[in-house]
Amino acid sequence: MKDHPYQLGENAHEVFGLLGIDLGEIVSQKRILLRFCMDWSEQQHHLGGLLGAVLMKRFLELGWISRGRFPRAIVVTEAGKNSFKQYLNLDI
Repeated sequence: MKDHPYQLGENAHEVFGLLGIDLGEIVSQKRILLRFCMDWSEQQHHLGGLLGAVLMKRFLELGWISRGRFPRAIVVTEAGKNSFKQYLNLDI
């Protein structure tokens, strides 16, 4: 599926800025910013493309996630659970 419902909201620059991500810098790169991607293990869609990669890298840097025991697996840390709730209002 090449079409996807993803688009950046009007507060995207502010939200990503709070996470330490300069959205203006990554939007100018040639790689596709937002991509619909089906997870092979859980059969759920997730954010792919450059933005997904940048978020994953940043969450690893912040210690919100860590690498799991298997390739491509991640684990949400306790710090991550608290931070996802605080910054993004997500319960994990």
